[in-house]
Amino acid sequence: MLTFLKLIKIMIFVVQIPFSGSKGHVLLPGNEIPEWFSFKSEGSSMTLEMTPDFFNKNRVLGFAFSAIVGFGDHQDVREERFRLFCEIKVKPKDCDSHVIQRPLAVIRYVESDHLLLGDDFFDDKEFFTFWENNWVPVAIQFYFKEEFGYEILEYCLVKKCGIHLLYAPDSSDSTEEEEPCP
Repeated sequence: MLTFLKLIKIMIFVVQIPFSGSKGHVLLPGNEIPEWFSFKSEGSSMTLEMTPDFFNKNRVLGFAFSAIVGFGDHQDVREERFRLFCEIKVKPKDCDSHVIQRPLAVIRYVESDHLLLGDDFFDDKEFFTFWENNWVPVAIQFYFKEEFGYEILEYCLVKKCGIHLLYAPDSSDSTEEEEPCP
C-alpha cells in the first residue's frame, strides 16, 4: 500500500519541488477521504481542536489536504479551470482570531466525484509568523473560484474534506533510512 510519506516523496521527485513554500496535488477518482487524515469532515469546513501552545511545541512544516470534489450536472463549464482555496481561521495567543486564505490547486471539470489530494508547505516567513505569534488553527474551510475569478462557486462542491499536519523530524526521531520509493 502506498503511504502518504511515500506519495509525497514521489511527488517531490517527479516535479522537483523544494519543501519551503511548495505545493503539490493529484486528482484521483474517488469519494472517500483517506483514513490517515487527522481531521476529517463531511462538507467543506471543519473545526480543529488544538492546544494553545500547539505551534510552539510542534515543528509543523505545513499540511496535507484532501477534498472530495464534484461539479454535479454543470457540463457547461467543461473547459474552465478552477482554483481550490482554503481559509484557515487562526487564533493568536492574546488577540482576536483572523483568517488566512491560501490557494492550493487548480483543476479542470470532472464528471464524477474525485479525490483531490495534495500538500501545502509553509515558506520561511509564514513559518516564523505562526511560531512568533503562537497562532493556533481553529477552523478550516475549502472552496473553489474560477481560476482568475473572485466569487466563490456554488456549483463546484467540496463534499468532504480533510487535513493532516506535516511535521519536521526532531533529534529524537529515528535516523534509520526508510525503504526507498519504487
